[in-house]
Amino acid sequence: MKALVSDVTTPASRYVLVKETASIIDFFNTLSRGHDAEYGFVVDEQGRLKGMITPVQLLNFCKVKLASGAEDMSSRELMKYLNSRDVRDIMMPAVSVRPSDNIRTALILMGRHSLETLPITDKDGKVLGDINFMEIMEYSIETHVKANAKLV
Repeated sequence: MKALVSDVTTPASRYVLVKETASIIDFFNTLSRGHDAEYGFVVDEQGRLKGMITPVQLLNFCKVKLASGAEDMSSRELMKYLNSRDVRDIMMPAVSVRPSDNIRTALILMGRHSLETLPITDKDGKVLGDINFMEIMEYSIETHVKANAKLV
């Protein structure tokens, strides 16, 4: 029997939902209030997943801006610039799994897109939760240990 995404996920989440029209500053503020949140799942007005954004993407976006001749930009000017840009300007395309997908599919997508976390969506593209690499590994090890214990 193959393990499904729904078999592996835990209630803890490492994401916040952010509208695609939110400014980058709004995203950062939402992320910072998300306690252990590491990712932003970008949604449209109907709540459907449109993309993902990570703090690394935000950092890279700032680095690109600063490297493009704006080395002398003050932090106030940088904040003003970030407030003028939407998260859709820096988000990566949506990559997700469904609860009924097997964990192998999740691992393949994680590897292909260099992601450690994927959103889980329903048939309409609405975010239900997330799954991460460590959850899959913990589940796999636990399952392997249980299977071997039965053989002894």
